[in-house]
Amino acid sequence: MKIQSFPWPDDGREARESITRVRLRSVKESFEHICRHPLVTIFVWLLMGIALSLPAGFWLVQHNIDKVVKELSTDTGFTVDLRLDLPGKEVESSADELRRNPLVERVDIVTATQALEEFQLTSDFDEVLAALDSNPLPASLIVTVKKGTEREQILSLAEKLEEQTSIASVEVDTEWMVQLRQIQQIASRLTWILSALYGIGVVFVSVAAVRYAMDSRFEELRVISLLGATNRSMRRPFVYCGTLYGFGGGVVAMCIVILALMAIEPPLQELASRYGGSVGFVAMNYVLGAVLVFIGSVLGLVGALHVTFVQMQKNSYLNRAR
Repeated sequence: MKIQSFPWPDDGREARESITRVRLRSVKESFEHICRHPLVTIFVWLLMGIALSLPAGFWLVQHNIDKVVKELSTDTGFTVDLRLDLPGKEVESSADELRRNPLVERVDIVTATQALEEFQLTSDFDEVLAALDSNPLPASLIVTVKKGTEREQILSLAEKLEEQTSIASVEVDTEWMVQLRQIQQIASRLTWILSALYGIGVVFVSVAAVRYAMDSRFEELRVISLLGATNRSMRRPFVYCGTLYGFGGGVVAMCIVILALMAIEPPLQELASRYGGSVGFVAMNYVLGAVLVFIGSVLGLVGALHVTFVQMQKNSYLNRAR
């Protein structure tokens, strides 16, 4: 009876051919094997792709959140409401004094007239305002602090300004910065946890797929072992098979991440625009795609190495020739 060689060459042929040629032939025959089982291959690729896409997607989301936080932090500041009866010269003097502060990047003056005009545009109290004898809104200063200024420094500066007699109140809104940084920390920790869990999951999928391939060629393995094939020559095609599974899973994961980013980019842009920012978000590119495919291939290789070693040790009759 003629035994089909999949894809284990006998030791005679392996001795005559170069190592490179033998390995290339093993890769080719492993590829032919996964093509002969398309349903199993597609199922394995989908499982690996989903498992790899989740941590990769979270990493990209976290990276984009970091960019949002960094971009919006460069335009952080507060509003200083001056006294209603403060003369125009003292308004300018207060603005110049703030500009000399080492924490301040820019100070914009909003006069009482400008404040009233803006209020009329955004409200429906035109009749009420027309009935008033004078402008009820004070002049104000829009203060923008320098990049990298901590929240505590902003609050400390605001407290000092409130002590001045020319200032009625200081409005500081840094709570959104705290919330963004908390989201940033949560995303970072979730990324590491998901990377570890789903990485292990990819290895398990590779183990199951390669073991199925070995079980489907059980009789051929036994006969080839009796003919004197080494464990290395018998393991090699399955190791390449696991690597190909991981490679395909990485490609599927890359496609999933691209589609997911296309779906979530508009909400992230809206989040940035609400705080006056415009951020160029990081998307999947050739480098990130190559890294994702490489990680998938390595995890598939690890699973294949593990299961082939365990199976060879478990079936002692396959270990006669080492």
